[in-house]
Amino acid sequence: MTGALGFRTAIARYPEQNLAVIYLSNDGNDATYSRSLQLADVFLNKLKNEPLTPNSFPNLSEMLEKTRPIIPEKSGLDLKEMEGLYYAEKLNVIYKIKFVDGFLILDLPRIETKYLNLEKPDSFSTTLQNSKRQLDFQRDSGKNITGFIMSGSGRRRFGLFARRDEDLVREQRG
Repeated sequence: MTGALGFRTAIARYPEQNLAVIYLSNDGNDATYSRSLQLADVFLNKLKNEPLTPNSFPNLSEMLEKTRPIIPEKSGLDLKEMEGLYYAEKLNVIYKIKFVDGFLILDLPRIETKYLNLEKPDSFSTTLQNSKRQLDFQRDSGKNITGFIMSGSGRRRFGLFARRDEDLVREQRG
C-alpha cells in the first residue's frame, strides 16, 4: 500500500483464490485501504459460493476505431490554412497546429498529439490536461486566419494565440 500527494493505491493478492485486488484513488482523504478490503471481501465471498467466470475483452481494433475523430471533410473548410505556429503572449507559449491525413492536430512538446475536433466552422475542441478546450479561430477582413482564442470549462479564457508564420518559415528552413 502506497500514498503520496493525494494519490492512494492499495494492492492485495490472494494467490490461493487466484485473485488480486488493485484499488486506485486520487483523493487524499479517501478511505482507500478499508475500501480495498471491502472490495476483496465481495469477491472472496463470491468465490466461496461459486467460481467467477472470466469476462471477454472487447476487440481492441474496434475500440480504437471508435476513438478516432471524424474527418471534417464535408465542412467546406480548408483546414490546411489553419496549420501554423501560434503564440500566446499572456502564457508565453507557442502551439503548433499541423494538418495530417485530413485532420488538424495540436503538436505540443511533452504532451501526446491532440486531435482537434470540428465543432462548427472555425471552432474546434480538444482535451488538454484533462479539461476540454475550445479553440475559436479568428480571421481578418480578408478572411485570413490571424490566430485563435482558447477557452476552457467554466468559460475560462486562456487568451489570444497570434499566428506566427515567420517563425514557421524559420523552423522549416532550420
